[in-house]
Amino acid sequence: MSQVDAQRVDRMYVSRSDADGVLYHVYPIDDLKGEEAEFEFDLTRHSSWDHYVLRFTLTEKLRSDVDSMHLVCGSDVLSAPVKRMFVERKGSRWYQRFESEVDADRFRAWTRCPIRTEEPRMEVATRVFLPSGHAWKRLAGQLEVIMDLIDLNRSSAKP
Repeated sequence: MSQVDAQRVDRMYVSRSDADGVLYHVYPIDDLKGEEAEFEFDLTRHSSWDHYVLRFTLTEKLRSDVDSMHLVCGSDVLSAPVKRMFVERKGSRWYQRFESEVDADRFRAWTRCPIRTEEPRMEVATRVFLPSGHAWKRLAGQLEVIMDLIDLNRSSAKP
């Protein structure tokens, strides 16, 4: 059994069947760290879609204007426009929630970014969010298992 096969993912997502396939939601992930802001994202994908809906919350003291996000692996950059869902002020912190659609194959390629040679990161406004080495290896393996499940359900639903 490979390391990816051994990843425990049952508590990371929920799935629901409907007439057109299966809807998957990956619960919030906070393994990417930034210096002056907090970042948390979740994913949703239906087995009939070719993309993920990536939603993220950006928490910071000074509110950033955000119009796009970038998933970076070395020189490969997946950029996507974002739509703000809401903004709140609680105490001295700004909470902003955004949504974006990202191509499923490009997102999978980003999760396979080798941390030792390419340093995967997510960029939002002027903020950079990086995974720690151990967290990235675990998270990438878990996401790989979930993405495999989605792909298997996509292929089994085709005539």
